Amino acid sequence: TVLAAPCSTSRGTTAALRGGSRRLAAVHSGSGRPVRSTLTDMNLTAPDLPPPLLTRHEVERLTALSTSSLYRAMRQGDFPEPLRIGERSVRWRADEVGAWIDRRPRATGIVHDAA
Repeated sequence: TVLAAPCSTSRGTTAALRGGSRRLAAVHSGSGRPVRSTLTDMNLTAPDLPPPLLTRHEVERLTALSTSSLYRAMRQGDFPEPLRIGERSVRWRADEVGAWIDRRPRATGIVHDAA
């Protein structure tokens, strides 16, 4: 599963994984239009780049968990721990959050392999 959640950067652009092609593109956050050519066109492919980092708000939106439920799941060891990127700032790896989502049981109660 490829996670298609945007990750904010300091210049008002977002880096988002594009469908099954695993191409990363720089997109202006206001208009959604490409800022430059895709990172793949600049000879930078997804395997060469670290996974996108998600803010708490993005994680909450993707997982449908509240802040307290998110931190409770982390304390219980059921949810990935964030990375500290500053004194008062943390981010979650998009691939780890995506793997957590893939491990969730279906509404039928049947757990499907993510392979």
